[in-house]
Amino acid sequence: HVLEGSVRKQGQRLRIGAQLIRVSDGIQLWSDTFDGTDADIFALQERIARRVTSELAVALNANQQTRLIDSGTANPEAYALYLQATDVFNRRSPAEIDAAIDQLQRAVALDPGFARAYSRMAALHALKPEYLGSDLDGSLETAQQLARRALDLQPAFAEPHAVIGYTLHLQKRFVSARAAFEQALSIDPSDPLSNFWFAVTLVNNGYLTAGATQLDRTLAIDPLLPNALHHRGRLLEWMGDLEGARAMLERARSVGARNIELPLGQVSQRQGRMDEARAEISAGIQFFSPGLPADTGAILAAGILGDATARDAAIARLRGILETRPKVVPGIVPWALITLGAPDDALRVVATLPTSSNIWHAALWSPRGAAARSSPAFPGFASTVGLAALWDAYGPPELCRKDANGQYRCE
Repeated sequence: HVLEGSVRKQGQRLRIGAQLIRVSDGIQLWSDTFDGTDADIFALQERIARRVTSELAVALNANQQTRLIDSGTANPEAYALYLQATDVFNRRSPAEIDAAIDQLQRAVALDPGFARAYSRMAALHALKPEYLGSDLDGSLETAQQLARRALDLQPAFAEPHAVIGYTLHLQKRFVSARAAFEQALSIDPSDPLSNFWFAVTLVNNGYLTAGATQLDRTLAIDPLLPNALHHRGRLLEWMGDLEGARAMLERARSVGARNIELPLGQVSQRQGRMDEARAEISAGIQFFSPGLPADTGAILAAGILGDATARDAAIARLRGILETRPKVVPGIVPWALITLGAPDDALRVVATLPTSSNIWHAALWSPRGAAARSSPAFPGFASTVGLAALWDAYGPPELCRKDANGQYRCE
């Protein structure tokens, strides 16, 4: 069955139409119109949910008999602000992140007990270093504080644990991050963000098959989650399903994802669509390069797609960036070093400096990361950054094994 709906608004008045269609023959089984106002949006949601549930003859559990829609607040204005900020979060729109945080601050001013707003604000702060180049330590500390505030208000709340897990993973505290995600999912196995960020973490730690399964679970829960579509498309490219990858990434774009140019460019590269690949990879790199010169994307894309001279120029640009001795390295720098064929440089950077994002994992575990994974420096790297400790606790990923000396060798 497919449930279709439309919303029309005039002033404060809302009219919501809904219809239930049987897929097998296209027959409309039920339709109805619901009228209300902004002020009674919660009651309207509940009424629609109950009618749809009744039509689907779903057996409700004891908790759902009381309430089907849990908005987390009784304040309609705070809820609207939360939804607007959530849209920015889901689309990964850098230019709107600070405005979204402001919206959530207004939401908690209207309802100081709105735990979901605190948690979503924490998640946005966790993204700021990657997309805005903000202070890494400060952003992650703020994210953790806000997540803990959400848990103080609502202890049985999965999402704040996932936010904490994300920040711990960015700090390369992989074992603690894994525990935080497991705690989140034990509270709510169907929480979309917990499922999604756990899936990404699995892939980042080399568990590619488990990560793909977890992404599929996330998309079963929320088929329109833009970034889950993005990451699933990226994995399809790694597996060689280029048409499937392109379709998935274009689907992500159609629902608002702003961060799909880089994996889309790699699909285009493998399909021989070189002009498209150059434009997409250039734009994608620049998207993840806050604070770096505006020509960084073009230079690195030329190195990835061009001849040895262009490659050398690209690596020289990256080494020039590192020579400025940044306290935090943009995650795109080690990503590009791996992709350009300078894996030992990349491993050294990640092992010795904090990175603003986890995107370097996307190069390490992709087909382009084989040289990094098989480098003689890799076993020491895995031990230094904490991957070996994680693999000791949870078992090695499919591309790795432990040798007689207790070191991890990967292929």
